[in-house]
Amino acid sequence: MAACNQVVLSAETEKARYEGFCAALAAECGYQSVISLPLKANLATIGVLNIYSAQPDAFDRAAVNLLESQVLSLGFGVEALRAETNAERTKKVLKKTRESLLRSLEGTVYAMSKTAEARDSYTAGHQKRVTSISLAIAEEMKLKKKQKDAIKFGAIVHDIGKIQIPSDLLSKPTALTPLEFELIKSHAEIGYQILKDIDFPWPVAEIAYQHHERLDGSGYPRGLKGRRIRMEARVVAVADVVESISSHRPYRAALGVDFAINYLPENSGTLFDARVVAACIEVLKKHNNDIDSL
Repeated sequence: MAACNQVVLSAETEKARYEGFCAALAAECGYQSVISLPLKANLATIGVLNIYSAQPDAFDRAAVNLLESQVLSLGFGVEALRAETNAERTKKVLKKTRESLLRSLEGTVYAMSKTAEARDSYTAGHQKRVTSISLAIAEEMKLKKKQKDAIKFGAIVHDIGKIQIPSDLLSKPTALTPLEFELIKSHAEIGYQILKDIDFPWPVAEIAYQHHERLDGSGYPRGLKGRRIRMEARVVAVADVVESISSHRPYRAALGVDFAINYLPENSGTLFDARVVAACIEVLKKHNNDIDSL
């Protein structure tokens, strides 16, 4: 059997490791030449590319240089593929972690809602109905998913600040005095203080803070105007008014959805966002003015 008369390695440090094996294998298979090219990724040798030839002295310096450059590119390709694979794995892990975190946050939000329900069943039922109306409006407006999520979680706790308002004041069957009304109004600020230190991925605290603000600055607690009021809060504000008008209050009977349908357009563009009002009216029409069907 012919002996292998050429072994060319691209790195001396790899020669002792591969020369004997490659030469013996080449000779056994009847090849006259073999070149061993270490395949590297991240500066580490991950394999060896062996090229055999039936011709003696088949690999001159030009051939060696060309093959070395090709193997270098191949190493970069392997490295990039590994990085892409690792990135996909990391992405999947992050996605699962995020989903777990969102479930945990969702549990926190609903636990808060249950706290309100345990103390004041009206407030909790109101928050649930406002959430349903808000999400229907957001869907009609074709808002982005992140905005819809913000509206969902912001609406379900928008009145959480009422847990610090005396319950006899919330259920008072007669008109509130100016001082009592000021105390009721403080629930927006209280809600913000409760929620602001929770690391939500949505502006939940700001929605609670802003849901009584009005476009013309006549709202509370900060008298914000126009674009200073978040879109999510504008949606919840309209849903809040619709639910409040349509439902029974301790101090008055329900005014009904028809009243709300007349009230909202009259104040569109002044108190309430015109796009939100239009979307709300459309939602109510589609559901035959029945907010319980939302």
